[in-house]
Amino acid sequence: MQQPSASVADGAIYKHLYPASSQKRQPGQLPSDLERLRRLGFHEFLIFKLMREAREHQKLLSDVVDVAWDHLRKAQRPINYLRALLRSTADFAWQARNKRQAAARRHEADQEALRVATVVQQNAGGIFFDCNSSRRISVASDASMVIAHECGEAAPRVSAGNWQVNFVAAIESGHLVPATTEREAAFESKRQRGREDRQAAPRLQPTHAMPRILTEEAGERLAQMKNLLRATVAGVRAH
Repeated sequence: MQQPSASVADGAIYKHLYPASSQKRQPGQLPSDLERLRRLGFHEFLIFKLMREAREHQKLLSDVVDVAWDHLRKAQRPINYLRALLRSTADFAWQARNKRQAAARRHEADQEALRVATVVQQNAGGIFFDCNSSRRISVASDASMVIAHECGEAAPRVSAGNWQVNFVAAIESGHLVPATTEREAAFESKRQRGREDRQAAPRLQPTHAMPRILTEEAGERLAQMKNLLRATVAGVRAH
């Protein structure tokens, strides 16, 4: 069954909204955010009338339409539904403000994610060092991961998780700088010293290899056990 249009749902309204052509039209331009009401069968004069009705109920028609649009466009009688919303006690201004703020936050997050991705792609395949040349960062050619190598560690570590934000922040703050011949040489020098220090470090013997000290009580107990063992052996031989 075809849904009735707004004109069918509330046709009586238009009899009073369209005066003779000799009469002056209502001045003003329809707000752009209310233009979508036309797709539901609302005519311009009706929209202006609803704007006045919204003000009479301390509301803005734009706020009501913005918050209730998904339900409004599915309503069988959109005019009646919209007027019921105007008469309601709902705070559409607060809801519309929250909706706009949430949309703004999502937009900012999307823009920041795009910016971070752009910076990462621009540095794909690059090599960076920290300010002390103690850490070497290599970005994969496809920007899928970074390889971090501390000068005091024997092997590098791969970071394939959410490293992009921290990487970009480190570059923009100056904590990571592009590789140069001097920084490469300084890092290799620190790495060689670290390797020599690890090789020269004395190896501690395991705890179980340390000599045990025989206490006096333990010595006496051991002597008693030896005597008992001798007496048992002697008794066996006698039989």
